[in-house]
Amino acid sequence: MLQVAPQPFHTGLIRWDAEWYSSIRAHGYFYSGLTMSSVAFFPLFPMVWRATHLGPIGISLFNLALASSSLYMLYRGLRLRPVVVLLFAALPSSMFLYLPYTESIFFFFTSLVILLVAQQYRHPVALGAALLGGALTRVAAFFYLPALAVVEGVAWLQDPGSWWVRGRRLFLYGLVTGIGLASVMVYQWTQTGVWFAFNKAEAHWDHHLRLPHFPLISTTDNDTALWVDGLALTLGLLCVVWVMWAVVRVAMRRRPAPDRLLLFSAAYIGATTVQTFFHAPLEHGHSSLLSLHRYVFCTPFFLVMLEKLLPERPLSWRPVAFVLAAVLLTAAMLGMLSNQLFKIEWPTSKISFLYGPVAGGFYAVFLLIYGFLWSQTGTRWGRMLVYFSSFALQLLLFYTYAVGHWVG
Repeated sequence: MLQVAPQPFHTGLIRWDAEWYSSIRAHGYFYSGLTMSSVAFFPLFPMVWRATHLGPIGISLFNLALASSSLYMLYRGLRLRPVVVLLFAALPSSMFLYLPYTESIFFFFTSLVILLVAQQYRHPVALGAALLGGALTRVAAFFYLPALAVVEGVAWLQDPGSWWVRGRRLFLYGLVTGIGLASVMVYQWTQTGVWFAFNKAEAHWDHHLRLPHFPLISTTDNDTALWVDGLALTLGLLCVVWVMWAVVRVAMRRRPAPDRLLLFSAAYIGATTVQTFFHAPLEHGHSSLLSLHRYVFCTPFFLVMLEKLLPERPLSWRPVAFVLAAVLLTAAMLGMLSNQLFKIEWPTSKISFLYGPVAGGFYAVFLLIYGFLWSQTGTRWGRMLVYFSSFALQLLLFYTYAVGHWVG
């Protein structure tokens, strides 16, 4: 049994979390009470990797094919606009859909969940199977439940007589998800002999309930992905506010229920963000938003939100001002509106402005420009600039990852 943490591989694709998954694939689980251990990661992806006998490039192509198929399935099933699919694929965070990470498999199961919820639960067995698959892939599947609870709760407010049907449905789907999560605990116990090894291992990542410590960071030695983590945080917090507002309005009989999928997606993103926000590890006194953009932007939930919210025509000055105000909030939470310097580890030191330290004001201006471009997606020029700038950033982040710098 492997008793030490996995060492870096020579290939540029097997880095960070991919090292742990490759270790589980090759050696199974191990637990250490003194340091980080592989039981902090769920088993379905490394099991699939082991079954396919693929190398790093092969499993990356497999993930790309699975994510592309899922994206096409959502495009057809939800009748998404092509521009929405293209912009989603260009997002910097979408690079994790073709790396040796769990994002692709989780994206597949979550896509099935979304499509089946959109069909009014007409296929309960299939929905249960999708929930189970997600629960075997990532612990984030737990947030399916509060999202479903919000959707069913709003429907119950409109039809109080349906409480038994909706309560029973939530219990059964919660039971299926719970069985999936419990199965992971049992599987890890059979390999390590330690009960609740996942929960115990989380302590070595310093994931504890606490108030956030500002300014927020990405990691202490690389702020390359901080901007996209910050944007994910702002979106998640806005989702929390909107979901609470929508529920109160329905409860007071002032508004009809919002779109089911939009509510479901916003509730999931909000729950994920709140958990990350209040369980973030501390590094030198600051809360780290480690990888939040993967958990928000690299999901079908964000794709649903893009479809519902991406403007089809030019916006007036008020929504543009709202977008820029939200971006300024992001910059403030990340300490960019101060004299703080940020270390940027792009894969080259030959271009001075691409290699830290970078003044916070420069970073804030970059965020404002990017946010302004997104507010202009109702225009042809705005969509083109957002697409090409996002895809260029994705390629740059991918290369940064491949040469060994953390990007989430």
